[in-house]
Amino acid sequence: MRLQLLFPAILLGLTAVHSAPSVEPVGGEIASRPLTKPIIGNVTTPDGSILGFHLYNNTKKTGTPVILIGGLFQVQDEWQHVVPYFAKDRPVLTYDHRGIGESSVPNYSLVTMSTMVQDIQLLTQHLGWRRFNLVGISMGAIISQIFAANYTKDLVLEHLILIASAYKTGNEGPLMANVSQWLNEMSKPPGAEEWQTFQEKLFLACLTPEYIRDYPKRIKVFLEQVHQASRKRTFDAFMAQASAFGHYDLTEDLKRINVPTLVLHGGKDGGQPPQNGRDIHALIPGSKYIEYPDGGHILYETNPESLKAITRFLNK
Repeated sequence: MRLQLLFPAILLGLTAVHSAPSVEPVGGEIASRPLTKPIIGNVTTPDGSILGFHLYNNTKKTGTPVILIGGLFQVQDEWQHVVPYFAKDRPVLTYDHRGIGESSVPNYSLVTMSTMVQDIQLLTQHLGWRRFNLVGISMGAIISQIFAANYTKDLVLEHLILIASAYKTGNEGPLMANVSQWLNEMSKPPGAEEWQTFQEKLFLACLTPEYIRDYPKRIKVFLEQVHQASRKRTFDAFMAQASAFGHYDLTEDLKRINVPTLVLHGGKDGGQPPQNGRDIHALIPGSKYIEYPDGGHILYETNPESLKAITRFLNK
């Protein structure tokens, strides 16, 4: 059986897996804001999985906390240049999904859509947070949608931000064919060099050709981040996450979301076409939609101004 048959459509939402520049690129140069040292901790779930997390600026109580929900194959270190945008006046939580990065799982059969949604509530319970905001990207946005439609009423979700999201299978972009081909060409399991090459091709494909052409210095940094994070990403973890999402349709879930929601999408997203974002906006009552015509799947990389749009929305 070819691997393509094993991969659900979520693979097309191949995730915003890299840290964005913390200001807009100017002539290809990227400036960085200082990042405070986080509190590093973990939560053990009822099924024995361990969720490793980083908590930034927990002493700043002026704003409601933000939880950043990563995409497929993303590790939390890759949020480090995004965190300062939100952590100026509020706590920010990043974490690794079960089975990847600083998180672990007893066996990969426990990596499911349902368990990853439940993990959000386990983290908030551990931290004693009743009110919070969710910012999810790609797979993380799908998880956030499910949580927002079904969370228990003892919690208060103040804002929901969905980046490069999907809501049902069958609406995929052209990236799936490329990913399936790359996987089928690899050894099983792949060797170290082969696995590194796959990651480079995968993450570059989540940008846009124009961004790659116009910002060579940023691309150099971007690929260095790929290399640094590759040690925390295994082939087995990738397969488990991708397989966690079979056929799904969240149409009715979206109609039940009663939370101020911002939907952001790139017009050149090859993983999840922008029509997905438009449809999600139409289905969630009262939501706001912003489309960036030149934006790729890793939207806050190709369009850092999207981070300012998110902070404005959170401050409403």
